[in-house]
Parts: sequence; structure tokens; C-alpha cells
Amino acid sequence: MHLKSTRAIFFFSFFVFFFSLSQNALALTWTATNSGNSNWADVTTSDDGSVVAVADSSDDVIISLDYGQTWSTSTPTTTSMSWSKIDVSADGSTVALTGDHIYISTNTGSTWTEMQPAGTSTQAWWGVEVSDDGSVMLATIDNSSDVYVSTTTGSTWYLTQPTTTVGFYATALSSDGSTMAVAGDPGFIYTSTDYGQTWTPRHTSELWWEMSMSDDGSKIFAVDLNDTINISSNSGVSWSVVTVPDFPTLSGISNSADGTKVVLSDLNGELFTSTSTGQTWTRQLSVSGLGWDLFADSSDDGVNVYTNEGGAKIWRGRANPPAFSGISTTSATTTAAIDWTTDLAADATVNYGTTISYGQSATDASGTTSHSVSLSGLDSCTTYHYQLESTDSDYSQVGTTSDATFGTAGDCFGSNPAEVAQDIADGQIVVVGGVATNTPSVTFNIDYSIVSGSASIKFSSGTQLTNSEGGNINFLDVTVEDVTSSLQGAYVGDIAGAVSVGLVSADLSFTQNATITIPVSTSYNGQTLNVYSQGEGASTWTLETACLVTGGLCVFVSNHATYFSAGDEPQDPPSSSGGGTKTKRDTPSTEEESDNSLEPAEGDSPLQIKLKKIISLLLQVIELQKKLLELST
Repeated sequence: MHLKSTRAIFFFSFFVFFFSLSQNALALTWTATNSGNSNWADVTTSDDGSVVAVADSSDDVIISLDYGQTWSTSTPTTTSMSWSKIDVSADGSTVALTGDHIYISTNTGSTWTEMQPAGTSTQAWWGVEVSDDGSVMLATIDNSSDVYVSTTTGSTWYLTQPTTTVGFYATALSSDGSTMAVAGDPGFIYTSTDYGQTWTPRHTSELWWEMSMSDDGSKIFAVDLNDTINISSNSGVSWSVVTVPDFPTLSGISNSADGTKVVLSDLNGELFTSTSTGQTWTRQLSVSGLGWDLFADSSDDGVNVYTNEGGAKIWRGRANPPAFSGISTTSATTTAAIDWTTDLAADATVNYGTTISYGQSATDASGTTSHSVSLSGLDSCTTYHYQLESTDSDYSQVGTTSDATFGTAGDCFGSNPAEVAQDIADGQIVVVGGVATNTPSVTFNIDYSIVSGSASIKFSSGTQLTNSEGGNINFLDVTVEDVTSSLQGAYVGDIAGAVSVGLVSADLSFTQNATITIPVSTSYNGQTLNVYSQGEGASTWTLETACLVTGGLCVFVSNHATYFSAGDEPQDPPSSSGGGTKTKRDTPSTEEESDNSLEPAEGDSPLQIKLKKIISLLLQVIELQKKLLELST
């Protein structure tokens, strides 16, 4: 996979650039990572792009362990040396360096050892390749047909000659080192699948400049002097020829581990990228008008690529992951849909859950820029946290968003202060000023109910609740209570049901009507009952509205909350002191007890209720006649 440039022999000073490719190379952000005035000769990187090693054409080697953020100088020898090529193992620990001699480090440049083949003195060593584990090495000599191979991390070497007629400049090596390729100027491309023991001439004779290879050795890319790209997908058995747009003066080539992603540089300042094994290309603009001399190396995923350009600084550029825009959510009771747009073609994943830990995800694998992901099986009236994630289709760069929330609709309710407090914390209810226990008002962000058994009050989304008389309230004390039995015990009349809504010490007002439910006996089903209200501390009842009983429930709307009674207007019993106080009746007489059997009871049919009322009325008439007779006598 590691590219070694030969056209660079004609250049003496270079910038070194490191960047992440994406569909849109214009998204690259560039930063100069060092200053100085060096004549960079070659650059290489570990498989993940984190270790970067750069050789100076005179003496020095600089190494970064953090993607080019910081650099340190490593000096292989105190003897003045003109370096030509450098390569590293997959993890960056083993480094091979060629110049007049071969130097090897097994600790990322901390120490070096001269390890050139036995019997060779000072030579103009040119190409060098290192396998992923650092054990296999391939080295060539400038303008020579000699190819040296080591399978012992440079401790020993053996000579092999694919041919004796040309000098080899372009070299390539598979990740395990078993498959090799060399190309001359001019000459055939030669390949070996047995660590250089035997060689096979491939393709036509050309003036070869650059060569690169996939990790498994199946894909080989070679650039010739005619500025065409020669591609093989079967280890050199057959080839196709591709011309990139605008007929550039090609200077370098490199590829990802699997060979699907390829980059090209030319001497006119243009970059070209392919995500189709070189079959189609995208022309990219130069950065700040700079012209590239060569691509020297790329990381295994094809994202991190290094290139040289005339100058002295080392630059680092990285493409951003997919950027998000137009995020919107729609939700129902148990479903939701989240839509967004990315600037790159990418997949779409929504991580979601009731906490920021998420725990669930839904994915659309389509590689597009417009995304919509549907969620189902959600709980109603629940706040969900979510995070969007998109991985771009070409270079697998992952973009994510920060945490956000949406709420589902449905039966949202609190039945005790703890539940209401949690719903405030989840944002379903907003405390407007102060705290929940001392606030002038609250606003409901969703349809929300406060319930107690079958009694309830439901607020529409957007409703604001305040104290009718002004001042602050403890919202956590707002309750709904079924007070039917206590009102039936305190007043006379047909009280079918009653509820207390709000606070003991204050009446509440709402900016929108709230729906209030009073549970009554199912014997009232189908009947229309009057609904009376009484403010806190008041002595009279006011006709509020009417309700049609369905399913044993009297449902109506109101813009305030206090006591509500359904049925007859509550009346003080004759034995009470009057004044509308909510005290229990005096102990009933025997005759009153007998009349109690005529009160409507649960399970009575409408006809039975009407008969009981008629009988009760007749009995009252009889009693009245008795009293009149007594007076007349």
C-alpha cells in the first residue's frame, strides 16, 4: 500500500501535507504543524495515521505520534546523510530508512541500527517497503536491477533480480510481505508472490513513475510517464488503463488497504480522488493555490493521506465528518420520526432512550444526504433523549449530534407530588418564576392530567395555571380529590358526585379551559346533570354548566378550579345552622332513615330512580297534608 515517488527525484524541497479525504475535499481544514526550513524527501504513516515519519534529504528524520500535532527530531547517524525513502510498519514501531546506507529502528525512531545487506558498501539506496509486522522488507538501489529482500527485520538480506536490464524505482508490498511489485524506467512491471524468490513480468513496457498496492496484493496501481493510471485487480495478471480528467501531470498515487479508495496528485496543484478502485475520479481543487509534488502515503482506511509540495513546512488537514442541518422531530402517542440533512452522502442512525444513556437505536443504511428515521413502540407521554449519527458512505467518518429531546403525546398525568415533580424535571411542565413549591404560575408543554382514581383535571398544551387571587402557590400541592361521600353527608339533595380541584387555600385560574371529570354512579348514564361550583371559603353554590353522564363519568370544562358537584344543587339540611358550611348532617331520625331507602343507589335503572323520586315526592305531599289537617283541627 505504501507509495514511493520516483518523479520526486527532480525536486529538492517540499511541504508535507496530511489530510482526510471526503466526497468534498473543500471541507478540509488546514493547519501548519511546524516551522523550519528543511528539504523533505519522503513521508510515511502507520495504518491508523497516528504515527507520521518524515525524512529530510539531508540528515534529519522527524516523527509525530499524534497525527502531526507535535514533532520530535530523530537522528539515525551523526554522519551527514542524504535520505531518499522512509517506511513504517502497521503500528509505526518499525521504521526503515534509505540513503547512502539502510538504517532501521524498532522503537519508532528512538534508536537506530545500520542494517544494510552484507557485502554492500555505500550505495545510492532508493526504494524501501516494510510489511505490516515489520519483519519483511524490500529495498532497491538507484539505477540498479538489484532488489534486496529481508524477512528478519533487516538482520539478513538476500539478493534477487527480476531482470538485469533496467533499474527499479517504483516499488510496492502487500501487508504480509509475500506479494511484491517493482517497476523500472523503462521496463515491465514485475510481481512476486513468494517473497521475491521468483518474479513474473507483467503488463507492457513503460516509463513507470509510481506504484501502490492493496494490503492483500490483489490490486496494483501504477502511474506511467504518459500520465495514465494502470490498474490490476488480480495481482498483475490483467490490467486496465484509466485517464483522469484534464490530463494532469501525475506525480503520486496511494490507496486504502482494500484498494477501493485511491488518491492522485499532479504537479499543477490538483488533487483527484476515487472511491471505485480508480474507475471514476473526482477532480478536487488545490489548497491555497499550492501545487502537489507527490502523495507519499495514506492510512489503511484511505482517510489520512500525506503529500509533499514545494516548500518547508509540514501541514495537517482533516476533513470534517458529515455535518448536520435541518433537524426536525414529529411525534405521536407511541411513534416518532426524526428528519435531517447531511452535507455528505451517509447512513442514518438515531440513538434514543428515556435517559442520556439511550440504549436503543434505529438505522437507515441508505447512503443519502436526506434522512428520515422512524421510531415505534414508544411509551406515551414520555420525554425521550436522542442523538443523531451519520457515517459517510465513502470514508466511514462518523458525525454525531449533541443530546436533544422530544416528547410523545398521550395520557400524560401525575397522581402524586413525586410524579408531578418528575414531569417538571422532564420539561413537560414549566415553572414560570420561582420554584415548583413557590411559584406564581406554571405552563403545561403537553396535554397533562392530574388524577386521583377516576377523578381528574386535564390541561391542554400551552395552558398557564395561576392563583385566581394572585400570589404564589405550591404547585406540588395541587390535587384532585373525589369528595362525593363528604358532600352527600353534608348537604341534602341528589348529589351524584363531587370533586375538589386545586388547593385547599386558593382557587386556580387557567388561560384555557381544562377538562374536569367527576365520577358518578353508572345509574346516571344517559342523564344530563347540572354541575355546580363553590369557591374556596364561599357559602353558596353557582350553576357552572351541565354534563351528559357516560360510563359513570360526568365530564365538563372550566377555566377555574375549586369544588364541583354534579346533580342537584347542594342544600343545607334543615337541622344545620345554614350558611353553606360543609358540615355533616345531624343524626337522621327513624323516619329519615326509612326515607333513605328511596335514595338512588348504584345499580338502579333510570326507571327505578324516577319511581323512587315520585314516591319520595308523594310521601312529602302526604306529610304536608297531615300537617295541614293538624292545623285545621
